[in-house]
Amino acid sequence: MMDSYWQRQHRIIHPDLARATIIIAGLGTLGSWTAHALAHTGAQLVLFDNDGVAEENVGPQSYGPLDINLPKVDALHVQLRGFSIEGRHVRFPYPNVEQDLVVLPNAVVSCVDTFAGRRAIADWCAERNILLIDTRMGGQVAVVWPVYGGLSYERYITALPRDGDVPPMPCGEEGVAFLGMWVASRVTAILNRWFRLGSKGLPKPIMFHVGEGLDITGREEVIQPFEIDPCFNSTEEAEAATRWFNLGCQYIEGRRTASRRCSPTS
Repeated sequence: MMDSYWQRQHRIIHPDLARATIIIAGLGTLGSWTAHALAHTGAQLVLFDNDGVAEENVGPQSYGPLDINLPKVDALHVQLRGFSIEGRHVRFPYPNVEQDLVVLPNAVVSCVDTFAGRRAIADWCAERNILLIDTRMGGQVAVVWPVYGGLSYERYITALPRDGDVPPMPCGEEGVAFLGMWVASRVTAILNRWFRLGSKGLPKPIMFHVGEGLDITGREEVIQPFEIDPCFNSTEEAEAATRWFNLGCQYIEGRRTASRRCSPTS
């Protein structure tokens, strides 16, 4: 019976992905939708988040009004009942987490909302040579960065700013569901390609304006706000997007300058 669940996609989803164990750290806008996408591949998921569902999570995240006040791991377990999911109401990683895991994961998807958290996850993955996919967002812009191998981890960790360097995104522009769904699709496709081709199949980091469908990876750094760009709804959004764009350029190119940074969140 279970084989029939996957019969319409078995020539697309690599069988090793369907058998894989994937950790998702952080179950906000990015992590909650990524859990949905990966569950439908057949992968075994281990979910980590120490937070509960709040009213403001209902719009951008996968949760509904009836999930409010539930731990996010429990709400997702209900949403995805019948799939292979474990939930831990704790941040990842924590000391001796390996003792609580049945097996080491094939990959970790980082969807946390602090740079300190990203650094801790990256250190854990680097020590074990485990594939890491970092995800982040700001407004309608997303960054997805696959990391694997010593030099790749070194470059990634060096590029991470400190949390105190970056102001928050303006209220009302901190997350939207369609961006979370786009990131979830991108992460799932990257993992499928990874299991088919190995490390040579990993794409470069991408920075993407999801609302406009624009790949803005590697463009020249923007200094002035996007004041005349019709894809922005307000001057505040344009200014925030400019700061975030500049951070993304620095982030992807591996530069560490302290100016014009805006905080990507999960």
